[in-house]
Amino acid sequence: MRLTLLPPSERPRERLLSKGAEGLSDAELLALILRTGSNGKNAVELAQDLLLTHGGLQRIFGLSFSQLCRTKGIGISKAVQFKACLELAKRMLNDEKPAASLQAALESIQAETAFAEKELLFAIYLDARGRVLKTERIATGTVNASAFHPREVFKTAFAENAAAIALAHNHPSGNAEASEADVRMTQAFAKLCLRLGLIFSGHFVLVSDRVGRIV
Repeated sequence: MRLTLLPPSERPRERLLSKGAEGLSDAELLALILRTGSNGKNAVELAQDLLLTHGGLQRIFGLSFSQLCRTKGIGISKAVQFKACLELAKRMLNDEKPAASLQAALESIQAETAFAEKELLFAIYLDARGRVLKTERIATGTVNASAFHPREVFKTAFAENAAAIALAHNHPSGNAEASEADVRMTQAFAKLCLRLGLIFSGHFVLVSDRVGRIV
């Protein structure tokens, strides 16, 4: 049934206006992003199908752009809307103010990379008391194939007057185990830190529900 034929109290837009966004179900919120249905189904029914097919919001928003475009009932226009909403949410979570601690920085990166399709490598710069001075993305792609230049990281470390550096990257596969490439790169980077008089505070592998530490 078309949404316009439903009583106002059952339409997502009117329910949000009366109850607030927190009062809507996942399907209703998705329906507001979709705006229209497809193949004889209204937007809420299409959203319910998506949730059932993919197993939840995280899996839906974790689909690549091309996967979204190939999903029945989505297409290019709706895929663009999904990716725009996701990017806005990521930017909101990635506040410009540095996290207060290494743990807080890791949690922030974990949230930012929750739906990332590629591995993203970050450097976290800390002062002598363990407070975060700056967090920055330093490479995109698998660790062994990324354009990762340690000299640029150390340049930033000295510019920020950092006493320590930590590294963190996500695994889109959901596997928190470190690869051989992860371990090799970590060991090499730790040796460089030692030579330059910087404390290496560890290299962390982030997935949606946990954090693994390489060293």
